Amino acid sequence: MIVILFFTSPLVMKAFDCADIKKNEHGSIVHRKYKFKTESGKLIKNQVKYKCVYTSLYIQKIMFDNYGKWDKVVDKTTNNEKLVWNNIQLFSDDTTKISIVAFGEEKVNMNYTSFMAYDNNNNDLLSDDSPYKSKLIEFFSKSIIKDDSRKNDFYKTYWLSMNPENWERIVYEKSKERYKDSIYKMNKTSKKCIKPNKKNDFQFITEEKFISVVEEDTVMSNQINFECVHTAFYTSKVMFDKFGKWDKVVYKNSNKPILIWTKKRLFDDINELFTIATDGLESADKTYTSFLAFDSSLNDLLESKSKYKKQLIAYMSELIKNNNPNKREFYESFWSTFYPERWAEIKLYQKRKKRFRNSDIRKKDN
Repeated sequence: MIVILFFTSPLVMKAFDCADIKKNEHGSIVHRKYKFKTESGKLIKNQVKYKCVYTSLYIQKIMFDNYGKWDKVVDKTTNNEKLVWNNIQLFSDDTTKISIVAFGEEKVNMNYTSFMAYDNNNNDLLSDDSPYKSKLIEFFSKSIIKDDSRKNDFYKTYWLSMNPENWERIVYEKSKERYKDSIYKMNKTSKKCIKPNKKNDFQFITEEKFISVVEEDTVMSNQINFECVHTAFYTSKVMFDKFGKWDKVVYKNSNKPILIWTKKRLFDDINELFTIATDGLESADKTYTSFLAFDSSLNDLLESKSKYKKQLIAYMSELIKNNNPNKREFYESFWSTFYPERWAEIKLYQKRKKRFRNSDIRKKDN
């Protein structure tokens, strides 16, 4: 039995929490008026919402799985873009061509997936007097229940079209989950940092797998971590001090910059040109600085069989130990490039600190 709640009042209904949300299910069905923005202006259409669903993309996915990619997108500049399929024959026993507008929203206490429908003459097919209203509601209700979760083509197409960075994050997280057991074994160590962390030094070295995603392919490279360091910036700073500003930037999980120096000659007696990527982590329980290394053909030079692995680790170790703390150009370049607001705060702090220090010196002189 399908329960339909009708309301057109502008009054806000009290929200309720959706408990025990499961795939291929939905809660109550709500019918309301919706201001629909089109190229020709705003229209008021009837909207049907299926509440308490596992994903707000259910109806979009159902339409994609059955009728292919959407014909257009409206309200793309908002956080609630709507996918439109034009002139679709939804029912085998009825040749009427129907246009479907599908969208949804995910909230803390409730997800919903919804649709609007109209014919070639722009007649609202979800109005109270429409002969298609109950038929359409039942169609999508059954489709949600029967949805095949193994069909994932929609999600790739959707996120690559709407938010490519989010698609990279999704694939990255899935890859990380897939390889978590092997990564955990590699990272597992009984060693702990002996505080305090000394400047220009590290306490021990660990290795881990760095997961990156190139289109759909998951690439695993070897990463060297210098643990228990004074700052996670060490590998980046020493490369900057020696070779100048980085050549490229990529983003780990879409928000953290990884700096890359390409085709650098590290050793006088070796003609090979190396590409070095630097990263690091500062958290409450650990701080490490890290790097990855590749040759001119982008082969991983930190894998166990690499003839350069030990030499590269020793090279980076020496750079860290011989770091000149008085050279500060890297920090200005990094913060002003990626976090200009934070750099402005740092400069203000340094200015105040210098003023207070000069004030203390004058007091001592007097």
